[in-house]
Amino acid sequence: MKKLVLALGAVALLAAGCGDDDDDASTTTSTTAADATTTTETPLATTAPGLTVEDPVATARAWIDAIGAGDYDTVVALTSERSLAAFGGAEGVEENRTALAEGWGAWSHAEDLETATLPPIGDGTAVVVLHGQVAQEGPPREAWAALAVVATVDGDRVEPFLDLGAITVDPPAGTEVAAQPRFTITAPTGVQVQAVIDAGHSARVSQVASDEATTIEVAANVPLDPGLHVLTVVLRDGADIMVRTFEYAVEG
Repeated sequence: MKKLVLALGAVALLAAGCGDDDDDASTTTSTTAADATTTTETPLATTAPGLTVEDPVATARAWIDAIGAGDYDTVVALTSERSLAAFGGAEGVEENRTALAEGWGAWSHAEDLETATLPPIGDGTAVVVLHGQVAQEGPPREAWAALAVVATVDGDRVEPFLDLGAITVDPPAGTEVAAQPRFTITAPTGVQVQAVIDAGHSARVSQVASDEATTIEVAANVPLDPGLHVLTVVLRDGADIMVRTFEYAVEG
């Protein structure tokens, strides 16, 4: 499997006043997208001022492996307080064991698993992207996922359960796209938006903000290889962060 290369597609800040998973797992590779191209110099707000995420990949893998092993005490311990509260606390985790095991837990058994950390989006926040062959309610298939990790006074914690509103992408996920696709992303008003295309080196971006929504356009300016690719969208609202992934097939 090709080395995972990520590129920053867009960082959009809404204008002031405008009020969306062990034993058989192969060796994990970890890369950082140091050569990503940022298309705006507007900084994103920090989640935890003065704190830095120490090892986002290790934290994400530990959380995922705990789900795969059924160690839900560790799952709870490695989940941020905000996400845990949004999920109904430890009781919510207990009630959703099956869904967690079939979703995130499946990544603990992923084959040919690759991981990458997106470019920094604030002191105390990181996003880990996963790519591999995963069996989720069926035979293994190629898939992508992304997980936010935040710094806390108690150490790194995952941030998987916050909901900052709906994200729509045109063309929709599952669509076969051209080698240099263009995406229009619409997110709620009042949030910061970061969009990443997995296999590009830079992207052209435009942004429109209104009282109702924030819309950005992302287009790969280098051709993507045929196969499955992902658009990762990160929303930030102050200290809160939400990550969503949208898979696309590039026509051969």
